[in-house]
Amino acid sequence: MHTLSLSIAALAVPVVLGSQASHAASPATGDVVLVLGADGGIGKYVCRELRVRGYKVRGLTRQAASSNGLDADVEWVVGDLNKKADLAPAMKGVKKVIFAAGAHGFEDIENNRRIYSEAVAEIARLGKAEGTDRFLLISSAGMQLVNPLSDSFEDPPRLSKYLRDVLKWKLRGEQLLRNSGLPYTIIRAYSLNNNAADIAQNKDDTAIAILQGENKDVSGVISRENLAQVNVECVCCKHIYIHTRTHSN
Repeated sequence: MHTLSLSIAALAVPVVLGSQASHAASPATGDVVLVLGADGGIGKYVCRELRVRGYKVRGLTRQAASSNGLDADVEWVVGDLNKKADLAPAMKGVKKVIFAAGAHGFEDIENNRRIYSEAVAEIARLGKAEGTDRFLLISSAGMQLVNPLSDSFEDPPRLSKYLRDVLKWKLRGEQLLRNSGLPYTIIRAYSLNNNAADIAQNKDDTAIAILQGENKDVSGVISRENLAQVNVECVCCKHIYIHTRTHSN
């Protein structure tokens, strides 16, 4: 079983994973890729990158499938990640999953638990039944602050109560995915930015660093577009050999 957990930091060029460059990813075979959060800030770039590579892309949305602003080249399934009954139709025939959904816990803090933990577990359970062969979960850096045995945080607390709740449930979601039996990749991204060009202009080092495991002393920023490229690379490559490696312009 292929299992991988890595962190992503800094910044703005196409990534090479181990010995495999972006163009060396396995070609699309008609597999259906379900993108959770497909109409969000990262998900829209993920969908675009998958389509470029020839994959069939399915997205879950709470909007009407005919809504303006939704990508017409994506197969949209209307549903809510908070409702388990909505997830089974979205997972029918799905070979790969990219979980890029945000919980919007600032609207209802219970959404952090429902989305980052319970929805991840349910999608993984359904994926096991469907024969899904890759599950990529976008998580967050900072998990080293959480004590997995007690859900407590290291002292001194450096995060708001809200962010502590986010990390607690994201860590739980990671644990549930690891225990699901599905081949998985977990990406713990650092700070996100909407504009890769801005990052490249304001930073001397505009490489993407792939760091396996926890890295307490590392920080950085990555554009949502570049993060989407990394996500798709991890899902599409049949064989990925990862070690700590930085690729620059």
